[in-house]
Amino acid sequence: MKIGAKQDGTFVGLEAQLYFSDGAYADTSCNVVLAAGHNCAGPYYFPNCSLQSFGVYTNTPPVGAMRGYGHPEGQFMIERLIEQLALKLEMNSREIRMKNFLKPGDTNSLSQLITDDNGSIRDCFEKMIKALDADPLPEEDDRYLYGRGIAALNKSPVQAANASSNVFLKFNEDLTVNISIGGVEMGQGCLTVLAQIAAETLKIPVENIRVNYEINTQLTPYEWQSVASMTTMRVGNAIIAACEKAIGQFKQNASLVFNCNLKDLVYDGNTISYKDKNIPLEELILGYQYKDGHVVGNPILSTGSSVVRDVTFPDLETGQYQPYEWTFGVQGCDISIEKATGIVKVLHFVTALDIGKVINPETTKGQITGGVMMGIGAALKEKILFDKSGIMKTTNLKRYQIPTLSDMPDKFTCILIENPQLDGPFGARPMAEHPIIGVPPAILNAFQHATGISLTKLPATPERVLECLKERS
Repeated sequence: MKIGAKQDGTFVGLEAQLYFSDGAYADTSCNVVLAAGHNCAGPYYFPNCSLQSFGVYTNTPPVGAMRGYGHPEGQFMIERLIEQLALKLEMNSREIRMKNFLKPGDTNSLSQLITDDNGSIRDCFEKMIKALDADPLPEEDDRYLYGRGIAALNKSPVQAANASSNVFLKFNEDLTVNISIGGVEMGQGCLTVLAQIAAETLKIPVENIRVNYEINTQLTPYEWQSVASMTTMRVGNAIIAACEKAIGQFKQNASLVFNCNLKDLVYDGNTISYKDKNIPLEELILGYQYKDGHVVGNPILSTGSSVVRDVTFPDLETGQYQPYEWTFGVQGCDISIEKATGIVKVLHFVTALDIGKVINPETTKGQITGGVMMGIGAALKEKILFDKSGIMKTTNLKRYQIPTLSDMPDKFTCILIENPQLDGPFGARPMAEHPIIGVPPAILNAFQHATGISLTKLPATPERVLECLKERS
């Protein structure tokens, strides 16, 4: 990757070539290659871009989906390169980032126009810096070096141009609601969030909402895929549509009883009211039954759909296309480096994301914490080794070394910024994969701050760190 800038730090161009080892099959990797290529410019404005991304068939196992899906690789490059540019220009890298962040009216690497609806990377940056700088960084001592680093990020969903989510909704006689979805709960907490969205729309207690978690493609509604951090957004919008239809059905049943226009009826989650009269919802769920037994209206059963709009295929000549929407964020950390062992410890990690609207603060913070821990593993520990024949030598978790509780930062800070996404459920936008993207470059930027040495390879294992410290001494 090469970056061009004026003397004052203003970006003028970006050139990058990315090569991905895809294994024997390209069914998944082709989308990783696509996402990495157009996202490697990060959340910055470049008037000129030449970005090439290649998938390479190799005699290694085929790759699959991994959190971030191509975004961490390209943005690791640019966030490390900005630190090198700052040294060349003798500028603060924070100033360079702020100067070049995308803003409303700019176009990104895909020539998409950025609007207020995309959120604010500057809000994220300012709040992250304030939180990170609130604690002074310790001075170097006999045992440890200390460093502070930051990295910005953005992510767009990589999905089909006609990706959709669909739901079935049924009211029961006790005012509970069964919602059937095709999206998969993979531990991200979507069932809770989707129940909250339904409860808010229907104005009934969340305890009354039952979202299914057993997927059977013969019985459950169509779902394109549970990927792209889009479950809350796509399925949430489908649920809102189904709930609004159900409210309309309640009003339709009540209009037959009151003999009035639908627009004159009021739904409040308990009753349907017309002037000074009202009917409890329970009496309308299966249609309204008069005392003599006859019924008017129909049971409350509805469907809802959410189809992505304005997504296009990549242009075969320019590679540009419309991938839907973006989520911006900034991450930063303080680290210590033990001189004798080369062990890097994350002391404080700060993540600021503009997620439009926070549906569930606790599950959101859980997603961020998990993403940061995965990023720490990628930055400091995890590596798969192959022999010359392409046979995997990393055959167990002891050799692979995923992060454990001992690798947790001493302090986590999660900052959630709300600039609503106009077409998101209650203004929410995707955020599930995003917390992993900026972690490796932020840690290696902190390493450079502490040592003056620029690492461009992952992971920064103790052995590799010790080699750097030997070079430094």
